[in-house]
Amino acid sequence: MNVSADKVFKYIEDNLTKEPIWITENLVFLGQIPRLNDFESKESIGKILVDNSPKDDFSLDDRIFDVVGGFHLQNPMDIQLNGTLEYFQESNVKAIHACHCTDLKSKIALSNVVEIAEVGAGLELVY
Repeated sequence: MNVSADKVFKYIEDNLTKEPIWITENLVFLGQIPRLNDFESKESIGKILVDNSPKDDFSLDDRIFDVVGGFHLQNPMDIQLNGTLEYFQESNVKAIHACHCTDLKSKIALSNVVEIAEVGAGLELVY
């Protein structure tokens, strides 16, 4: 961030956590997502929007319809990109919003296995 935490938290509530936080009845910020696959980088893959009732065990099941975040696929190694593609191909995720850290080549590859949507300033998602 270009602004210190002190300045930010002067205007918004300090709610830094590695744990999941339910934002609304149908939307959860997963916090720190554990790395469970060999192909994943050590960085976060993003945030997942979940439909239906709260659940502690978050996996890419049929309740998840959109993944929003940076996928850390900036000139990725083949094993990382191919693993990510296979993961989404086998999931029931309906769409993804690939943000920062996802290069054009990776977005094109992802679009072959899951619907990929544009992300930009002012984007508002309604589910």
